[in-house]
Amino acid sequence: MQLTLVTHYGEKPDGLAALILNCQELLSFRLASSYRSYRLEQVHGTIIGLEGHQQSGRLLNINSGEQVDPKALLGFLTKQFPSIDVRIGGFHHCADYAFQSRGTHPYLRSFSIQGKIAVAMGWPVQGDAFPNSIDDLRWRFCRDLHVRHKWHNTEDAVDNDLFFVLGRVEESIEADRLHHAMTEVRAFLSSLDGLLVRIEKDTLRVVAYMDEQLPLETSTAFSVDDPLLTPDRLLSYYPGSDGS
Repeated sequence: MQLTLVTHYGEKPDGLAALILNCQELLSFRLASSYRSYRLEQVHGTIIGLEGHQQSGRLLNINSGEQVDPKALLGFLTKQFPSIDVRIGGFHHCADYAFQSRGTHPYLRSFSIQGKIAVAMGWPVQGDAFPNSIDDLRWRFCRDLHVRHKWHNTEDAVDNDLFFVLGRVEESIEADRLHHAMTEVRAFLSSLDGLLVRIEKDTLRVVAYMDEQLPLETSTAFSVDDPLLTPDRLLSYYPGSDGS
């Protein structure tokens, strides 16, 4: 198995649940059998992957190659994790938001189909500003806990996106159908006032998974202050260096 840190896995606030279901309904209508929605409980926002392996009794992070202390990791999640407000939707194509996501306007990045996955996104918000709170948090994981975010592959890399995979798409689908589907979902998200979703300790889940899609049937989720989630229990989910 492997582990990841996510938010809003399982039960969701009513507004977020409605947004996800509406997007999925639009995709199902436009793409029919070429699209498969994730179950509502399965949809989640990824904070940072915790993937790694055990070697000589040590936990090594898969991206940094450095040793991770499970006790320090759990201590950070339970005692130091910050609250971050994220805005999903309400981004208009003609407006200037003083930020881009991977060089792209947030209206276009608010929903996209990337290969086999349908992805919705939101970004940290504070009043009228859009701070780099999620990117800063991911770099803090790397600096303090030696857990490197997979998209921080250079020292100046920035990934401030909170992304939700809504479902899977057949890669052989026609380009015009994909274009129409993306246009409709983006228009729906743009029509919203902007849904505010708070990420905080209580919304986090450490998920041990066999399938990176995190289906409920083969994944085990823990709240970060679950007494069952001890450092030894967390370590037990990681494979050995030989994959065992």
